[in-house]
Amino acid sequence: MESNIAYEFQVDPSIDPPEREFSLSAFGLPEPVGVVWERRTPVYVWLLVAAGVLLTLAVFLRWLARRLRRGLSEG
Repeated sequence: MESNIAYEFQVDPSIDPPEREFSLSAFGLPEPVGVVWERRTPVYVWLLVAAGVLLTLAVFLRWLARRLRRGLSEG
């Protein structure tokens, strides 16, 4: 009894795989002592940045609304 298995792959050479795919930990092995991988930026940092941008935008729009309201009442 003979069985044939065919595997088909699609490879796009223009897209580089992430660097983490080539680490020992990607294969379940421990990294050597001293090897430290770059960590991604935590979500809370992005949330704080977004909150700061939205607060700045709110202050600017409030200032603009007061300025326009003052300008219309004078004219």
